[in-house]
Amino acid sequence: MTKRTQSASNDSVHVLINSISSQFEAVGCGETIGILAYARAGRHFDLRHTFVLPERRGRGVAGGLVAAALDAIRSAGGTVTSSCSFVSAFLRDHPAYDDLRTSAPLRPRPPRRHGRPPIAGESAIAVEQIVSNRLRLRPWMLSDTGSALSVYGDEAVDCLMRPATGKVEDQRSMTRLLDSWIAQADQLRHPQGRWAVELVDSGALVGGVALLELTWSGTRRLLISGALAPQAVGQGLAAEAGQAVIQYAFQLTGATAIHGLVLPGNRRGAATFERIGMTRAPGVQHYRGLAMHLYGIERGRQSGS
Repeated sequence: MTKRTQSASNDSVHVLINSISSQFEAVGCGETIGILAYARAGRHFDLRHTFVLPERRGRGVAGGLVAAALDAIRSAGGTVTSSCSFVSAFLRDHPAYDDLRTSAPLRPRPPRRHGRPPIAGESAIAVEQIVSNRLRLRPWMLSDTGSALSVYGDEAVDCLMRPATGKVEDQRSMTRLLDSWIAQADQLRHPQGRWAVELVDSGALVGGVALLELTWSGTRRLLISGALAPQAVGQGLAAEAGQAVIQYAFQLTGATAIHGLVLPGNRRGAATFERIGMTRAPGVQHYRGLAMHLYGIERGRQSGS
């Protein structure tokens, strides 16, 4: 389920990773109420500046934002330095994060946020969304059933999504599928995930994207896939969503490559992969009985890296 929690003012607060602006953002009541800017080199983050709107100060937003960012970095086996006086003071006051200031080894299973005691006075918030220029990628909710059906129930989407997702026939089937995705979310190892894709301006749900680790031909790969509602096609949204997920994965994980599969006749999918910097491997891959074209991108080759 969506990890929505309450701040001290009873407003729902989320933390987004904005890889375009290189900052973590605290969002409440539909607006950005705080930011934590960073500079990144590989998996090392220099936390440079914290800001919270004056009217939202004194409610634990800054402490919750810093804690959520540190938890996300820890989950990826990253390290930090601080050029921000608030972050430096936070780290001094919370020695549980001392391991982030050393070259700690990658953890085989990232610790859950609820696994440590809450920090006094902080808002209980967690990184759960990815934001780009026009899109917000967030966890699926059962209330998305109707909008999701308009995406995954479309005949054209069914053809393009095979073999990742079959056509969803009706609302009941869509509800069951969403329920399974939500139930599996906590079992996926970082940076895997499934996200609903919505427009920042209107909040309209226009598609979905997934990053999952799959094995075929004896090789494990991170595989990206997605779908857009027919009315959202042709606006560059698929490439924007894919680029946001790739940047998120490479910034906060040790992944060295991300791949995608398309059917030979799926020109739109192939063009999307190429727009986000993926290149096609020679020959074909056989996956679930189908001949597929394999695309891939390596760390450091994505735009904005």
